[in-house]
Amino acid sequence: MRSHRFAVLTTVVAALLVSACGGGPAASGGAYNEADVAFLSDMVPHHEQAVEMAALVADRSERPELEELAATITETQAAEIATMKGMLSAAGGEAAGGHGDSHGDSHDDEMAMEGMAGSAELDELRSLSGNAFDLRFLELMTAHHEGAVKAAEQVQADGKNPDVAALAEEIAAAQRAEIEQMTAWQGEWSAG
Repeated sequence: MRSHRFAVLTTVVAALLVSACGGGPAASGGAYNEADVAFLSDMVPHHEQAVEMAALVADRSERPELEELAATITETQAAEIATMKGMLSAAGGEAAGGHGDSHGDSHDDEMAMEGMAGSAELDELRSLSGNAFDLRFLELMTAHHEGAVKAAEQVQADGKNPDVAALAEEIAAAQRAEIEQMTAWQGEWSAG
């Protein structure tokens, strides 16, 4: 179901890009304002870091449910990254931080989007395994998702482009559901 939704979304975005090439941003359902471009620009490296964190799960966790969540995060956010890069191109913007340099110290500065893990936190996560990894992953990913939800709500309030608003709503809805699941697991796995 989720894969189908993102396949449809990708098709819609491709159609928007074709329209934008022929008629400018207004042809894609509306112009982009500064809030739209800032959201897309910041969210690309934010999502790239989530994918990077999710990639750690397979080698460090023994919980199939966490591996399934990591696979969902990877699939969903990779599709959204492609969509946002297409929208950014149509809007004449580019992703913040170049190619999502989540290995460097860019996440430690004041310009990093809320919820992003710092390089020391990522190094710590990479050093863990088993239950210690699982709990730290849940903690970091929950904060990460909360930052994305806040940004999505902000662009829905301040943005102009209806396609960006629709994508932001999809992101917020998916990540709220994942936050709820991760919070439940934190309670269960901390007690065990």
